[in-house]
Amino acid sequence: MPSWFNYKTYQCTAEFTINQLIIRNASMLLSSFTNKLLPFIFLLALFSLMPNTMAKSKQNNNNTTRQGNWTPGTITSQGRKLFLNGANLAWGSFASDLSSGSTLSTFDKWFSQIAGKGGNAARWWLHTNGNESPVWSGSSVSSFGRLDRVKTILDLAASKGLVLEICLWSFDMFDARQFQYVCKNDKGCMQNRLDRNVALFRNPSSLQAYIDKALIPLVNYVKGHKGLVGYDIINEPEGLEGGWYQDGCGSVRCPSRLSKEEIARFANKIAGAIRRTDSSVSVTVGSLFWPTIIGSTLTV
Repeated sequence: MPSWFNYKTYQCTAEFTINQLIIRNASMLLSSFTNKLLPFIFLLALFSLMPNTMAKSKQNNNNTTRQGNWTPGTITSQGRKLFLNGANLAWGSFASDLSSGSTLSTFDKWFSQIAGKGGNAARWWLHTNGNESPVWSGSSVSSFGRLDRVKTILDLAASKGLVLEICLWSFDMFDARQFQYVCKNDKGCMQNRLDRNVALFRNPSSLQAYIDKALIPLVNYVKGHKGLVGYDIINEPEGLEGGWYQDGCGSVRCPSRLSKEEIARFANKIAGAIRRTDSSVSVTVGSLFWPTIIGSTLTV
């Protein structure tokens, strides 16, 4: 369990430690797409902030929290103990599922296929690179955008007996090439989109604006939805620390690699905001290499 989260004060208080990382690879499903085994790619690498799993936790003199009771292979959300078994949808339309006309029919088919093979869960990418959500005013987040569409997708999942893990961001948010289409190859537009994403990690006021005006409204809007299992803060953040995006900068000014502290702070602030707003859901980071990113005893 993440020891830096203090349930009484909701502040960063201590440190991440490797033995608090939970990595779950779920079982295999027969894919109706290929009729071959399809791995369940929830790398819910996983600092699940769930008070009920910490019922017997104790706090030591350094204000760190030790993991209490936890049933291996399960996750608890909204009072339900689940073994997540399904697929990483990722998206129907990359970073555009809130506006794409084909998303609902695509997801209806995919959700049915997952349920038909005995699955109960899917991981869906939401902001991804910030292409259409959240909504920005200049360099600051001003709102979430289409909250109704998120609920519609959750309704669809629930109608098939599935729960969704909403993946908020991905390391793609630093890849300038992904803004070429929406910016119509305008370099100034691409640079602006890249810079405002970087500011979420390096400018506290930018991150707070996102939390206050987009994240918390989202969490409140879908709170208690039976189709929601939790939130995955960011997909493969090791790409931001490792500079995976740098080959795609071209003539756009490329951001320097993020530090471990910057990634951890971003994750911590978002996790805390979600948990204060809805304590019943899981909060995770989708990374296979989280210990490598954070280190064994990084204080943030």
